Amino acid sequence: MDKNIKVILFDLGQVLVNLEYEQSLRAFSELCDDDILQLWKTTDLQKTFDEFELGKLSVDEFYSELRKYLRKGTTDIQIKNAWNTLLGDVPDYKLETLLSLRSQYRIFLLSNTNQLHWEYSKEKHFKYKGHTVNDFFEKTYTSFELHMMKPDRHIYQYVLDDINIRPEEVFFIDDREDNCIGASQMGIKTYQAQPLEDWRYLFT
Repeated sequence: MDKNIKVILFDLGQVLVNLEYEQSLRAFSELCDDDILQLWKTTDLQKTFDEFELGKLSVDEFYSELRKYLRKGTTDIQIKNAWNTLLGDVPDYKLETLLSLRSQYRIFLLSNTNQLHWEYSKEKHFKYKGHTVNDFFEKTYTSFELHMMKPDRHIYQYVLDDINIRPEEVFFIDDREDNCIGASQMGIKTYQAQPLEDWRYLFT
């Protein structure tokens, strides 16, 4: 690790939380009479997802939008449960690593995520051995709260300004190439993690 690094910035999905795409598709297929993948390709579903991650839709508005494509009578809780099946587990060793790194670096989270997924993750992933999310991160930055998404340069600039840190003092781990490129263009050092990767060697 570069000796000048003072801040480690983590993405959430596929860096910390394993994502279960197939499980999520199956869950929504059970609530839908049509092919969910075909609907995704031919309707405004992706726009709905993006607007939810940007905080442009409330949870209730999100449910209403999704309900247009689902079986009549589908409840909010059914949608919520299906939506949250995307989120798998966080390996214990990653949680332990976050706790350990806080003694050496300032640790933050920057994630393109939505209100439902973030609330679920805080409850299910970061309540670990008596800890809460605030024990793992000095501060968290989410797209739905900031109304900005990676790789927009403005979200990186916001984080840099809020932390009051120089970009060359930040190391950012994300699973998406475009997000790493966007951060790199700001002068942030980056690493593109692979799904299920054990990236602990970066800190040895």
